[in-house]
Amino acid sequence: VNMDVCSVLRTGCAHMFRGAGARDEFVAHVCKLWPFGDLAPIDAGVVTRQCTAAGCRGTLRTFVVADVPAGVRWCAEHNAHSNVSCLEVNSKRDRACVAATMQMAEAAGASSDAGVLCGIRRLPHAVDKAVVGIDIEHGDVTELLLSCARNPPLREWQVEFHRREAAMKLLVRHGAAVSPNVLVFAVGEDTLEQQQAAFGARQQHMTWDGELLEMLDALHNVTGRELVVMLNSASGSAMPAASASAGAAASGSGISGARGVFAGREQCVAAVVLQCVDPAVICRLRELYELASLMRGMFSTVVRHQGEGQHVVSMAGNALILTDQKAIAPGYACQVLQRTTARLSPTAADKALRELCEEVWGWAVQRLPLLAKYRQEFLTELGQGMCLGACAASHVAMTDNASVELHLDGNDGPLSLILWLHGGSGQLRGGSFCMPGLGVRLVPLDCTMVVLCTSRVWHGTAPLAASSRGGSSHSSANSSSRPPIRVGSSHFIRVPDVTQLLYIEAAAGGRQAMEERQAQVLRDVAAAKQQLAEYSRWEEEHAAWAVGAGGSKRCRGSGGQNRVAASALPPPAPHTPPALKAVLREIKAQRDAMLQMGKAQGVEGFRLDTVRRGFFGWLPADVSKRGARKAAKRAAREGAAPAEGE
Repeated sequence: VNMDVCSVLRTGCAHMFRGAGARDEFVAHVCKLWPFGDLAPIDAGVVTRQCTAAGCRGTLRTFVVADVPAGVRWCAEHNAHSNVSCLEVNSKRDRACVAATMQMAEAAGASSDAGVLCGIRRLPHAVDKAVVGIDIEHGDVTELLLSCARNPPLREWQVEFHRREAAMKLLVRHGAAVSPNVLVFAVGEDTLEQQQAAFGARQQHMTWDGELLEMLDALHNVTGRELVVMLNSASGSAMPAASASAGAAASGSGISGARGVFAGREQCVAAVVLQCVDPAVICRLRELYELASLMRGMFSTVVRHQGEGQHVVSMAGNALILTDQKAIAPGYACQVLQRTTARLSPTAADKALRELCEEVWGWAVQRLPLLAKYRQEFLTELGQGMCLGACAASHVAMTDNASVELHLDGNDGPLSLILWLHGGSGQLRGGSFCMPGLGVRLVPLDCTMVVLCTSRVWHGTAPLAASSRGGSSHSSANSSSRPPIRVGSSHFIRVPDVTQLLYIEAAAGGRQAMEERQAQVLRDVAAAKQQLAEYSRWEEEHAAWAVGAGGSKRCRGSGGQNRVAASALPPPAPHTPPALKAVLREIKAQRDAMLQMGKAQGVEGFRLDTVRRGFFGWLPADVSKRGARKAAKRAAREGAAPAEGE
């Protein structure tokens, strides 16, 4: 048995041994990989070891078996672990291959698609078959398989790591503490662009037509499996010294394909797919998302994309909507109005949103420590203050059973988090989350998370069809049988919004002063609208008086009722027409002046020079020439040549 690929997922593993020596060697090996307690004496009875991770239900149970193939006497059952922390410990431990003379026999159910045997690369999810959707029953999610179709294999340009030891060491080096059975492969930077161009991704947006859906079938399905995709720089790109050792170490180390595929190239984590299996974490996230959905005033309804790809998104966060002439403080209109009405910042809705973002971010950092480094290196202290709590997200978007066309988010930061949760009962067919440039797709399960560079990798969600248990797509009379729903949420940084808000904050003299100025702006606009309403009423009354003065006996008021002739009424006092447009123009002029003033003060929310090559070669679309010159001068002072494009 190759111990190097011995791993446990949600369904566990069963191992059979001929003798006690092989059994003892295996038990010692497992206790090195997983956080079990000290070895206990093994007798003829049953010995059970409990995982020491907090709240984990993982166990290692050894016992004598009967009525098995000749010579087989001992059985070891390694049951599923339910705590992410034990997976992290396992991924960081030495996974050296231990030589052992063992023979495995399939236990009951081990030969099914849900079984995992040590040394056999079989997953708890049948990824060799086509996953076409999910079935939801009171929160439990299972895959719907299409038996007549097979999952397309990885392509030749998807360079897979076959040796677990090499893969895990590389991931730990890059700060990705994922489960041991993770699928790891690499894609070249130039290949990424070629594949996206093949899908027609040079267009602004891509709708899900028949041709595109057929191309979707060629993507490798990674549903239910954790995934890490490494991105190699182009062969001619310069590689920082910090990445050179990593490239040399990975060269020829358990990688299928040409030897030295990483040699002389910079590499970074391009995309990660995570799957939460901890019931406590899933329950906590459900509570926070339900609280967010109850606070209707927290989110604004925004229509994204056009034509067939149009869909509705609920948005919240520290936005600055430049098309709204009243906006000079963080938040969508509903959030700003809440703070102004309650005269409180942050409001209860703001606090609930912050708690949600921190919970999602905290779980993601546990699984991907590189996110903590990303937040620290990419965001300045001012930039972190514009995020929704202790995370790296300034915005949150939520959708229900939505189909999202393939697109790029050009204003987003280097890394965004996308999370899915499910509810109700029924089936959801379709709805694959697709990354054609990376050659993969997946049907989101409950609490599936994707960490992705959304500004560089094309992504989208294919159309889906929802059906309840009764076959109807509508809610039934029984409240306990709600129709199936997939709640997708995206946590991201919108770089222009954060930058412009920091400019306004600096010009206003602080966050509190900015909030007070926003409240005054809303009062000015409300006063102008009140004047407009009064002037409209005066115009109606003046018109009615003019008709009455001309001899009319009856006239119809604005409310539709007949009343006494206005000739008997004195003419109302004239009002000066309000200047609402002038007020809005003045507010916009003040905002533009504050933006220029804050920009002149040199406030920065991001360290752009630290991520040009460190995270996906990311570069925002609106970096000015002045900023590029500053970066080049800084690089010259540090004795390093500026990166390409600077």
